[in-house]
Amino acid sequence: MSSATSASRASAERGLQPHPSTARAAPGATHLFEAEIVELLQLAGAGDVHAQSDVGEMLLAGGQREAGRRWLERAAEQGHANAMQCLARLHLSGEAAARDERLALHWLARAASRGHAIAQGQMRALHRVGRAVEHGFTLIELMIVIAIVGILASVAIPQYSSYTSRSRAAAAVAEMAAFRTSFAVCLAEHGNQLASCVNLGQNGIPMSPSPTKNITSPVTISSAGVISATTGATSAQGAGLTYVLVPTLPTENKPSLTFTQTGLICDSNRGLKPGQGDCPDPATST
Repeated sequence: MSSATSASRASAERGLQPHPSTARAAPGATHLFEAEIVELLQLAGAGDVHAQSDVGEMLLAGGQREAGRRWLERAAEQGHANAMQCLARLHLSGEAAARDERLALHWLARAASRGHAIAQGQMRALHRVGRAVEHGFTLIELMIVIAIVGILASVAIPQYSSYTSRSRAAAAVAEMAAFRTSFAVCLAEHGNQLASCVNLGQNGIPMSPSPTKNITSPVTISSAGVISATTGATSAQGAGLTYVLVPTLPTENKPSLTFTQTGLICDSNRGLKPGQGDCPDPATST
C-alpha cells in the first residue's frame, strides 16, 4: 500500500474528506492536493499547532464540524490563539457543540490575552455592552420602577399637598391674630360700639397688609364686625379657603366677647381642625 493511500485512509479516520472541487480537478491537480493534505495531516498528527488549527478550519469549511472542533481544541490547548477564537465562535453559535456562552467567553478571553486582534476587538465590544447594561435598566426594570413611582406619587403627593395647605391655614390664623386682638381691644375701649371698630387703620385696627402666601386677599371688616380674608390654604381642587371670623358681642348672660370661625378654613384635611382658630368643636359645644 502506498504512502498516499495510507494518508488518504488516515484522513478519513480523522474525518477529513476530499473537497468537492478535487473531484472535478485534473488527476495531477488531485494528486497534488492530496499530497498537501497528507503533509498537513502528518504535521498535525505530530503536534504542530498551526497545522492542527488549519486542519480544524478545513474540516469546518467542508461541513465536518465535530471533527473540525476536535482539531481546534487540540490546537487551542497548546495555546494557538486563532484556534481559541474559532472555538469561541463555535460555542457561541452552537454550530459544532451545544451553545455555551460561558465557554465561548472563556476561549475568546484566552485568544485576546494572546494578542489575537479580532478577539481583542470582540472583548472590547463586550466590555462596552457590559457597561451599558450595568449603568442602565432593562425595559422590565424601567416598567417596575415607573409603577412603583406611580403608586408612591398617588399617595405621597396628595398627603404632601394636604400638609402644605394645613400649614398655610395655621400661618393665616397667626397673621390674622392682629385683627382679632385689635378688634376686641377697640370694642372694650369704645363700649362695644361696632361702628367705632370696623374701619381699617382707625382706633387701633391695622391696615390690610400686602398679600402673602398665607393671606392672599385684602383683609376686610364688615359693618357687623365680621373679619374676612382668603387664605393660602386650598381645597383639593385648588380653591383658596376663606377666613370668616364672626364676633358675638357681650350680653348680660355672656359678658365676654367671643368669636366663631365660619369660613371654609375649618377643614380637618386641608385647613383647621375643630377647636383650632375659633372653628366650632362639636365635642365641646353646649
